[in-house]
Amino acid sequence: MPPTEQRSKYIRLDYLENTIGCSKKVTEAIRGLNEDFFSIYPNYAGLDKAIAIYSRVNEKEVLVTNGSDEAISLVFEGFLEEGDKAVLVEPTFSMFRTLLQQRGAEIKTIKMYEDFGFPKEEVISELRKGVKLLVLCNPNNPTGTKIRSSEIEYLLQQARGAVVLVDEAYFEFFGETMAGFIGKYNNLVITRTFSKAFGLAALRAGYIISNPVTIAALRKIAPPFGVNAIAVLAIKTALSDMKFLEKYVKSVKRNRETLRLGLLELGISTTESTSNFVLAKVKNAALTREILKRKGILVKDVSGYPMLENRLRITVGTKKQNDLLINCLGEMEKKALIFDMDGVLVDVSQSYRVAIKRTAEDFVFGCVGFDEIQSYKEKVGYNNDWDLTEAIIQSRGKSVSKQQIIDRFQAYYLGGNFDGLIANEKWMADNTLLEGLSKKYKLAVFTGRPRAEAEFALKLNNAQKYFSVLVAMEDVAKQKPDPEGIYKTLAKLGVVNGVYFGDTINDEVAAKTAGVGFVLVKDNVNEVIKLFLEERK
Repeated sequence: MPPTEQRSKYIRLDYLENTIGCSKKVTEAIRGLNEDFFSIYPNYAGLDKAIAIYSRVNEKEVLVTNGSDEAISLVFEGFLEEGDKAVLVEPTFSMFRTLLQQRGAEIKTIKMYEDFGFPKEEVISELRKGVKLLVLCNPNNPTGTKIRSSEIEYLLQQARGAVVLVDEAYFEFFGETMAGFIGKYNNLVITRTFSKAFGLAALRAGYIISNPVTIAALRKIAPPFGVNAIAVLAIKTALSDMKFLEKYVKSVKRNRETLRLGLLELGISTTESTSNFVLAKVKNAALTREILKRKGILVKDVSGYPMLENRLRITVGTKKQNDLLINCLGEMEKKALIFDMDGVLVDVSQSYRVAIKRTAEDFVFGCVGFDEIQSYKEKVGYNNDWDLTEAIIQSRGKSVSKQQIIDRFQAYYLGGNFDGLIANEKWMADNTLLEGLSKKYKLAVFTGRPRAEAEFALKLNNAQKYFSVLVAMEDVAKQKPDPEGIYKTLAKLGVVNGVYFGDTINDEVAAKTAGVGFVLVKDNVNEVIKLFLEERK
């Protein structure tokens, strides 16, 4: 999917773009344009030849397109009818599937091996079943892995009745191409782009390489002015500055290896990439991506692809950008201690529990015992005291609006100005212990309380200084046992590892679902903290 937000303020390691920008010669050429330039249709003279020289093919074997997306789309349009079978080797570039679906093709998917090796024999077996098109990405996006030229040639030999499309969007970083085979195999079509190594992503410039007959056929269905005049100028100028390209590609290859080593030192495994990005496996891809974004770095969460759960695709940046990324990821490995409030930091037996009892009794006109309240607390789904009160009322056959319950409950609990049952609460944590913890760990509170009530308790007991983050009821769409609140707490803390101190089954389920540790606080939170510290000596 294309980006839907402003990205210029970030370090952009998410869309595989050139991280230093295009050649200065390109921007100088564009700055020199006058008003007449924009009122004249594009002139393509010499464009095919310039690309052909760069690609070491004949100019009749080149077709320029509006980005490689259009190049791929033209190939599908030229060779596929509705219902024709096409083969994809996944995980791979998602646009392939999107464009195939638009053509109404029957898509046959073959998965890579577990180590992302290329399943050559499985592909050959499928080619023998009447396939019309085989789509390959080399190097592959999003894995960064390669297919050997000898393997692709063997597939071309086996696929005489099918077109083989090889997308070489990352050719410059790989250094190998199938362009030398187009004269030998008339079923070979190659697509490339100027978006990556050349840094012209904004101008949407790509091209197709194939035999003259195929190019002539595709040219007939291509729009006559599909590539704009600024893109034409930029392509020609970029191709005249090979020193810029060679220097950038060399730096990417060098930085790619140092990035991989830096990730490995953090215990983050990667694939051996031949492209301008690395695929990294992390503990929680969505959370890691969110924390990095908060720190000004964009990466791509590719967990939605087959076989890529909890993986990030990271564009290789400059040394400075890579170092910043590694430092941020290292900071994330620090452990956070997250505390629930009610029943953990604060004794609510004479506040919230009494408010539940009195509110329910007002509407059921009968006695409600603390044992009954506790029985609900031991069930999943009753973390919110308003929900729990409503459940008790409904269990007695009474129907009362939720707002009535909330209003009555809050009147008991808050009183006129925080002088109701909330005044009965007792702070259970030893602040000296919390102060010691705060020097070793990042501390936070995640509670189902409304924020104002949580802040009141922290300020009243002079404890707010120990907790750098507070996530309360208003901060989440879903209450515990949903893990949303823990995820948000970790994101605000900027870490991916944590331990949640709670006292109910809802706390435990939320922690385990979020992938963090859980410590059950039954009675004395201070003894629990001391034991926790003792175990980590």
